[in-house]
Amino acid sequence: QNEKPRGKAEILIFALVMMLMLAIAVLLPLFPNDFWPYVRIGQEIITSGHIPTTEFMTFTQFGEPAVYLYWLPSLVFWGVNKLGGVTLVSVLSALCVGGFYTLLWFCLRELKVGALTSAVVLILTGLVGVNYWATRPQLLTYPLFGLALLAVLRWQNKNDRLIWFLPLAAMLWANLHGSFIVLFFLLGPALLFGS
Repeated sequence: QNEKPRGKAEILIFALVMMLMLAIAVLLPLFPNDFWPYVRIGQEIITSGHIPTTEFMTFTQFGEPAVYLYWLPSLVFWGVNKLGGVTLVSVLSALCVGGFYTLLWFCLRELKVGALTSAVVLILTGLVGVNYWATRPQLLTYPLFGLALLAVLRWQNKNDRLIWFLPLAAMLWANLHGSFIVLFFLLGPALLFGS
């Protein structure tokens, strides 16, 4: 009988923390120099039918060879902006932030950290990390990082169902942002020193 009230209290604590995080994520300004160039690259990919190989956005370097590594986030940002404008872009940002912190909550709970302590950890990491919530390609990788953490933790606890999603997450992550190398920094020590 005591488990039901405790479960409800944990859900309430988690919901309150997430409401705070999502409110911050939605209210953050959309930094033009961080977002609109990616939308423009996405537009160029759609109109030309291929990833550009030359510079097309600057006057001084126009036509010079260029490498556009962030092709997938550019398409995502272009599509989301086309579908719903800045409002839907804010929703996407909130979903990425919310997805990451939800997975981080599950990681802490997997480690048997109490609900209040988990809430404090989420709030502190959120306040420290809010400067990195700008709508840029790395924002799309936050949920993948959270999934990788949770998969490794559960694998350590002999629950290997999530670990099979890591190859798919790695392929997606590698096409979203160069930080995909972090996945290998997580997996290497887990394989070497894990139980």
